[in-house]
Order: sequence, then structure tokens, then C-alpha cells
Amino acid sequence: MPARAWDEEGHVIVTELAVRLLGDDAPEFIRNAAARARLSFLSAEPDRWRNMQLPPMGHINSPDHYIDIELLELYGLTPQTLPPFRYDYVAAMVRHKAAHPDQAYHYDPSKDNDRSKEWPGFAPYRISELYVQLKSSWRTLNTYEKYADVAGDAAIQNCREDIVYLMGILSHYVGDCAQPLHTTKHFNGWVGENPKGYTTDTKFHQHIDGGVISAAKIRAEGLFERLPTAPRAVAEQPESGVFRDVVAYCLETFAWVEPIYELEKRGAFRAESESFAEGTRFIEDRLVAGAVMLAGLWDAARRDAGIDAYREKSFQRRRGE
Repeated sequence: MPARAWDEEGHVIVTELAVRLLGDDAPEFIRNAAARARLSFLSAEPDRWRNMQLPPMGHINSPDHYIDIELLELYGLTPQTLPPFRYDYVAAMVRHKAAHPDQAYHYDPSKDNDRSKEWPGFAPYRISELYVQLKSSWRTLNTYEKYADVAGDAAIQNCREDIVYLMGILSHYVGDCAQPLHTTKHFNGWVGENPKGYTTDTKFHQHIDGGVISAAKIRAEGLFERLPTAPRAVAEQPESGVFRDVVAYCLETFAWVEPIYELEKRGAFRAESESFAEGTRFIEDRLVAGAVMLAGLWDAARRDAGIDAYREKSFQRRRGE
């Protein structure tokens, strides 16, 4: 999938809105000006990785930016039956493909230099994995701050920098999945049967990512009043963690695939159109939805982190307790 979600400006908007939504309850080190600038910069970093255009990078990174929900059925899966672990997901698809070769996605490896296009995408897995890593970093920080006299200021600062880094990278993929074209096989123009005459323009994705934001001059500060009073509630679940909440979020975005094509058909994403305000509102709504989900994941990772029992015992020994 060569297309990207949200140009850098879009990812920055999602990030700035999410920081705003956390409110004063969040620690100052993730809200100050330097942290906000760092988070905004990092929110576009996974797209910079893609600029390498080297097979190993594309192989590991490209599929993490999307999930083509319609293609799951070709592998005997639905969003509701997705296993919560990445490699279980791959194994399930391999087994189904071997058992039902006639049903599988028609894949041509000769047109896939980095071997990244055979599967429907891994975005929910990347988001869930980054969430767990972020939660782990908060747990480490909680422990180091509790035993600051032993851990030292330098270690605590390193913990905080790790948290900001993971928050920024997580922002990218959550932002991707707020954009409907990152949840569908119709990611860059309608493919296959097209009875409603939707656009097949392969520049459609690019225009949604940045063209509308630029033409409408959408900025984060203009959307502050559209934010809810609290981040989205996400919760740990037995065995699956937050994975089911992430899948539900992707499905909510997927529901907007046909509406985005309907809007395009009416010209709502063209600045000269009488319906441009409607198209602009649609893009703004998706940016806000991404921010609400991102803030929810950030908030849950911090609140549910707890203390690292292993490190706590180590610090207690060093204290002589």
C-alpha cells in the first residue's frame, strides 16, 4: 500500500488535540512546550521510515499503517474473530490460505519487492503493541520515581524521554486509523465493481491526507471546542488487552469508507465546491476522532501502569530494606 494517511500537518493536529484533551491532570513533562513539539515531530516519524524505500523497511513497516477490513474474509476471518496476537493472526491466514487456495487474495509477489502486500495489514496490532510498550515505560517511571533516591535523576529523565517517544510513535498509527482510506481495500480510488461510479483516481488518498487540510486551513486550535470533556474510555480485557477496543475503533472508521466516496462524488473535497464546508467538516471530525482515541490510549497506559515489582525489589535491596 503506497499511499499514506494524513500528511504531517494532519498527524500534528491529531497529536496536539490529544495533548489538549489530557488536560492538567497529565504530568507536566508531557504537556510543556518542548514535549508538545517533540510529540508533534514524532507523530510523522513512521512515514519518514517509509522514505527509505528499502525492502526490509517496507516489509516490517508498511503493513502496520492499515488494515483492509474487506479482505479479512478471504482468510476466514472477521474483525470480531481476529486473534489478539500478531503472529497468531499471520498463522491463521496461512492455514486458511493453504486449506482454501481458491479463496485467497490474488497476490503477485513479482509486484511486491518488499513482500508487504500479501496480507490485509496489521494496524490494530501495531497500535496494541505500542500501547503495551508505553504502559511498560510508565511502570518503569513510576518505580524509578518511587525510589528516586536510588534510581537517580538521570534515569528518571531517560524514562520520561522514553514515554514521550512512544507516545509520539503511537500517535501516528492511531491517526492513520482515523482516516477511512486506511481501513479498506479502496484505499486509493474504488477498485473492482463500481455500480455507484465512485472515483478511481489514484490521487484521491493524497488529497484527503493533505489537500483538504491545506485548502481549508484546518488547524488544531480551531478544533479545541469540538473536543469532548474526556478521552475515549479504553480498558484492559482478559488475554486481549486493549486490542478489542482498537479493533472497534478501526471498525468505526471503516463505516465512513462509502460516505467519504459519496462526498467526493458530490465534490465536497474541492475548495471551489459549494459543499466544501461539508467535506471540511468530515475531515475535521476524523481528526478529532483520532485524537479522542489517542488520548484514551495515552491515558489508560499511564493510569493502569502500576509498579514494576522486579525493579522495586532491586531498589529495596539497594536501600538495604
